[in-house]
Amino acid sequence: MKKLFLIVLILTLALVFTNAYAAGDAFNFAKFNAKNGNKYSVNFDEAGNIRNIISSDAKAYSTKIAKRSTNELVADAIKFLEKNSDLISGVEVKDLRVENVSQSENISHILFAHYFKNKKVFESEVAVHINNASEVVMVNNALNPIGKVSSVSNTISHDKAIGIAKKHIKCQGERIKTKAAGIIYSKNKIAFESIRVELASKDPLGDFVFVINAASGEVIECFDIMFHADVPEAPKAPQGTIYMYHPMKGDIISEPIINLTNTAKGLVGKWVTVVNEDTAPAVLNSVGNYAFDANDTHFDEVNAYYHTNKVHDFVSQYGFTGLDRSIKVTVHYGTKYDNAFFSPMEGAIALGDGNRLNDLAKEESVIYHEYGHAVTNAMVYMPYSSESGAINEAFSDYLACTMTEDSMVGEWAVAKMNKPFIRNMDNKTHYPEDIQNEVHYDSNIYGAGLWDLRKAIGAEATDKIMHFSRNYLKGIKSQKFTDGVNALVAADKEFFKGVNADKIKKVFEARGIKAKPLASTSAPVIDAVKFEALNGNKEAEKLLVDIENGNIK
Repeated sequence: MKKLFLIVLILTLALVFTNAYAAGDAFNFAKFNAKNGNKYSVNFDEAGNIRNIISSDAKAYSTKIAKRSTNELVADAIKFLEKNSDLISGVEVKDLRVENVSQSENISHILFAHYFKNKKVFESEVAVHINNASEVVMVNNALNPIGKVSSVSNTISHDKAIGIAKKHIKCQGERIKTKAAGIIYSKNKIAFESIRVELASKDPLGDFVFVINAASGEVIECFDIMFHADVPEAPKAPQGTIYMYHPMKGDIISEPIINLTNTAKGLVGKWVTVVNEDTAPAVLNSVGNYAFDANDTHFDEVNAYYHTNKVHDFVSQYGFTGLDRSIKVTVHYGTKYDNAFFSPMEGAIALGDGNRLNDLAKEESVIYHEYGHAVTNAMVYMPYSSESGAINEAFSDYLACTMTEDSMVGEWAVAKMNKPFIRNMDNKTHYPEDIQNEVHYDSNIYGAGLWDLRKAIGAEATDKIMHFSRNYLKGIKSQKFTDGVNALVAADKEFFKGVNADKIKKVFEARGIKAKPLASTSAPVIDAVKFEALNGNKEAEKLLVDIENGNIK
């Protein structure tokens, strides 16, 4: 009877792990955590694989330690992955290459891309977040293990793949030259040799990414990543006429137009180059200023230039240099174009002159919002769909709203339609019942949480936490709202020693977003240990005794 009971229990646990957490990954985490003082918690993805592990030691994020070289920290991150390769089961560490490294105050954020036979595996990566004492505070795992990759003797050319991509969306012209590269596409451990095509299309307008089967020419995936909606300075900056806030909030004023580098070519500066699609660039008047009436097409050039400089300087206070270049901003984009966008492929912003909408170049919140997309794009890859796309939109709304001290975005843009705003961060949305599976609408929920947090702990702290939370979203596949909350908590630990962590969790829980990483003593992890112990794993048996005796909290 006892033997029958054990068989039934093993089968039951096996069924649990088939439908929820992968027994192996949960057990691997429990082993890892026991060896590291049980200071980590874990999140699993829908398939039961480890999504991320997070240190609960706030001091590890915030303690000031002399900075070490990037090479040393990368080497230590690799050693960590080699030592704990069970945490990324299915992928060998030798197949990982450093994609990028960014640094905040005390943490280096190291992103590794996954390669197979010198070809990049599509959207397969892992990020190790490590302090200057080489303590790992977070690991985000978005690796796609690959099974057998069938060798292909005859593959389509890159030119043919580009042709397939153009035909697929009925492309009527490119904005920049289309790129193509060989990759490995892996899903559910089924892998294909494929070609990635990046097509910046004029019509339909978008930054389209394609994954095309290299053998058959089949379009496997197609998605749009466009985010819609040292030269010495002159001794004296010229003045320019602008709206400090949009026309419904104030009158035209005159402000210094700083950082110009080439007035012969119009409003060209260190951080922004303005292009007017309707006409030649603005020129200085007889007294050396850019003074225009609001209905003059050149007014929008000056307004866009001024506010792009302003938002650049705002984010640079955090040591952010990812946009220390002259970003192209086009005003009067298209013909009666009712939108604005940031294009990752062009690295540029465009502002439509409107038809149903008012001229978007006259609204500072729209300019700040699109620049926010550029900042996010420079810091972390976030798929522009589902909750990750909604977080991205919320980041941009928050940047715009905190700079204007106003919870509403797009008041001027939609005034012609007799609407009060495009979005209002001060709203009553709640997760999950208000999810509409549209990134702009769904951003209201996460954005409202950010605005609630601003009310709870103040603008200065929230601005900084929100900005740096992007670092802790690296290496997570299709980031969810709960990942966003965990990232905010991690940034708070780094910069404010975790004093705001409870308030962060509270305001987002009030919106229905409950981020609760699992500890070693959580039910799914204990079940995984039991499963291994019942199958004769001696290490699991010892671990189970420690848990049951209260030696592991």
